[in-house]
Amino acid sequence: MAANDAKRERERCLIEHARLHSSLFPPGELEMADKPDGQIPSARLGIEVSELLPEKPDGAIFSGPQLSNFQSEVVLKAAHVFSNTDTRPSDVLVFFKNDWDRKRDSEEMAQALADFVANNYPQQSKTVCLQRGRRAVGWVDGLSVVRITAEDGRWQAGGSSDGVMLTYEQLASRIATKSERVQEYRSRLPGWQIWLLLATRLPVLWSVSLPREVTSWRFTCDFDRVFLSSWEDGVLQLNCIKDSAESDQ
Repeated sequence: MAANDAKRERERCLIEHARLHSSLFPPGELEMADKPDGQIPSARLGIEVSELLPEKPDGAIFSGPQLSNFQSEVVLKAAHVFSNTDTRPSDVLVFFKNDWDRKRDSEEMAQALADFVANNYPQQSKTVCLQRGRRAVGWVDGLSVVRITAEDGRWQAGGSSDGVMLTYEQLASRIATKSERVQEYRSRLPGWQIWLLLATRLPVLWSVSLPREVTSWRFTCDFDRVFLSSWEDGVLQLNCIKDSAESDQ
């Protein structure tokens, strides 16, 4: 239930973000449901939501989101280990090397990171920023940069990655898959408009970039409108032509 609630809240945030950045989305109370995900009864509008995430690189074991989850897990576990053994205040930011094809043990890496912070805790200044080298005692394999600040704060995993560009094929495939349920939505909400909102995420390991020509691409689908919401490029309406079977009704 908690996972479903978190998913629904994420979908609500994506719809509200789109409404904030596009005048095409109508006002009115937003109700979160299923089939489709969001509904604005006063506007007789149903909105299906789908996130666009990067696929695994060629030859990789992990995708960007999987790496991001692992890195966050390591940092949170390390923070817990450090707080149980060391009373000094700490604010830590960790950048990892992205090991796309290497499995690591999160418990072992978390312990090594906690030990590293303890051994390299700032002495002469409030903050140290470390990379592999003589200044870094007990460097942890798999890390890129570690920033340690001697104050109460959060332990966080920073993200770094080469940009992943969205392709026409990926977008067309997602629209086609989502279109399979449009008739079900129309039967549940007769006379309503049914829209599809595709969205990207901001964190780099979760994000895909949009090519400039995305607004010139044309797709076939059964939705009344299809939007692409990007944290970098705003909200774009895609060029979609309804399936002939749908348009004849």
